[in-house]
Amino acid sequence: MRKTQSRTIPPAAFAIILIASLLLPACGRPKVEAPPSLIGGISTGSDRVIATVNGEQVKEKVFMEWYLPTISMSAGIDYRDNLSEETRGLIDMYKYTYLSGYNEQLVLLQDAKSKGISVDDAEVEEYRQSIMRMYGNSDEEKFSSSLAGWGFTKESFLKFLKDDMTVRLLYEHITDSITAPDQAPIDFYNENPDWFFQSETRLVRHILLDDLNMAMDTVMKLNGGGDFGELVKERSKDPSSAANGGVIGPFDANGSMSDGNGSLVEAFTQAAFALKNIGDITQAPVISEFGYHIIILDAIYPGSAVPFSEIEEDLTNELISMKKDEVFQEYVYKLTEAAVITTSYEPESK
Repeated sequence: MRKTQSRTIPPAAFAIILIASLLLPACGRPKVEAPPSLIGGISTGSDRVIATVNGEQVKEKVFMEWYLPTISMSAGIDYRDNLSEETRGLIDMYKYTYLSGYNEQLVLLQDAKSKGISVDDAEVEEYRQSIMRMYGNSDEEKFSSSLAGWGFTKESFLKFLKDDMTVRLLYEHITDSITAPDQAPIDFYNENPDWFFQSETRLVRHILLDDLNMAMDTVMKLNGGGDFGELVKERSKDPSSAANGGVIGPFDANGSMSDGNGSLVEAFTQAAFALKNIGDITQAPVISEFGYHIIILDAIYPGSAVPFSEIEEDLTNELISMKKDEVFQEYVYKLTEAAVITTSYEPESK
């Protein structure tokens, strides 16, 4: 952050300026409007009304203080950076589209208020604290810096959370009576077998080298009866797998790890699935961005259907959630269709 040099007005001079301003007749004082606030160098605009929702005015400044963080989170914009002209153009281009979404949210907030649904400040603060813990950041200063990157102040973030919590409470109010899915889970399971099929996975070991000649020599040693485990210890440049004998997997044909911890590069995955039998070794070193891999196939776990008994509870809950979403979406549609919404905001002419 660049520091700017500040100038201090001597006390005597300051007194003269203050007295002069007080003596200036009210009618002669120029009217000075407060400058619009900025988020990442982008103006939040004025107090002009850009929409009305069921008679409630939407001021440009209030909308922009919601819009800029919202598009930041959806488009990955960090307002602490120097924004490019392309990014600024993107932000300007989507203002009108996002205004429609803001107006729809306001309709929901109005409806929640009419039903007596509200969230108190203590609940909002508790939610904010839980988000800090979730991100592993309990330092207020660091968290404030993160919020600034999204375009939030602490106050605007609290309002954002409060609105979100209120809409979720409205969702629960509207869908609370839905306790069972429309379709029996077993029927859904039988009609959608592909959803519940676990693909074949494989377990391999590998040796990673950064020299092609060393990789070819390693293949020759293995073909001559060399011990794979010993060569892993002696030669592998992959510290994460070398510690456990070079083991990688299980993983599927897309390279997705069964434990959910990332995925493998395409060349490695293709080579592993090209091996036919347990104990087969890649005869040509597999080239990836990490170097040269020698792979041995240790296990094949055939694909199979996940038994209904293992997923019955999760599937039932998922089907109930789908039904709730459907009911609430229909409710939102009817509510917004009945709302009286006018807009006067138009994108600035270039």
